[in-house]
Amino acid sequence: MYTFRFENTNKYIHLTQQQLDHLPYLLNLVNSTNNEYILNSSIDYNSFMIILDFINSKISYDIFNKLEEHENILNLLDLFDYIGVNLFSIPTFKDEYLLRSKHDNNQKFIQYDRGNLLEMRNKAAEFIIALNKNEYKLDDIQTLNNIFSLLMVIFHTSKVYSAKFRHHTLTIVNKCCFSLFSNEQQSQLPTIQQITENKNIDSLLYLSDDNLCLSEFDSNAFAWKTIQISTEENNLHSINSTVQNVNQLLLPSVIHLNYLLQLFNISTLEKDDNKQKHQKKYVQEKYYHIVPKNSNIDKFNKFYCTKC
Repeated sequence: MYTFRFENTNKYIHLTQQQLDHLPYLLNLVNSTNNEYILNSSIDYNSFMIILDFINSKISYDIFNKLEEHENILNLLDLFDYIGVNLFSIPTFKDEYLLRSKHDNNQKFIQYDRGNLLEMRNKAAEFIIALNKNEYKLDDIQTLNNIFSLLMVIFHTSKVYSAKFRHHTLTIVNKCCFSLFSNEQQSQLPTIQQITENKNIDSLLYLSDDNLCLSEFDSNAFAWKTIQISTEENNLHSINSTVQNVNQLLLPSVIHLNYLLQLFNISTLEKDDNKQKHQKKYVQEKYYHIVPKNSNIDKFNKFYCTKC
């Protein structure tokens, strides 16, 4: 265990080696004395504890939700970079095109699955953190418009996103991209005052059960979590999809061919039947003259019977 003391508050914390591994710059920012590390005044105790909670829980949403409105989310996110915490992923969306500012050379195969409320909240938090880090190409008009659409989802879904979260989100939006939006778009965004005024009402609507997975949010872009799959799984999925597509393409042809075959069989049977009838008629006509007339037969029977 390592003991750290905050210079500005004289509060103590104890960190394990595993926790320090996620804080690579921390030991470079301290002074060591009497078997303890002194954190300088630039590292705030409350902000550091939020970072430490995140390292332990990996819940990105709590970074926003545990920070009071009067505290600055920008300073907190700067502190993440300052001590070298880099545990955030850049989210991708099922139906939203977002161009990255940096090319991603790591080819990943992903599929989408329905997420619960906690996964929706974490994905929104990661999206806002990525926005703060300039991970998206904001000079691409389609990307910018899709970012605006995603922000409006957050601001209009008070059941999922708390007033604190939306408050801090708006702070980041004002810094990163508010000026890039059109006048019409800007007018649709809420203000800090509006979020504060509606806080009490929104808190009554807020869903506290993180495990809920409600169908009413199926159209919410944040409701679909990404699952990375291996190259082998992706190849197998591609083969299965190809087979299904081929089957779908061939099915109408197979049905049509089967129909033609049935018509052909019916036609063949009818021809065979007609041929048999023709042959029977031919035989009857050919050998009809051999059969004696009924009168002669009657005479023979009469004569035979008389003799008897």
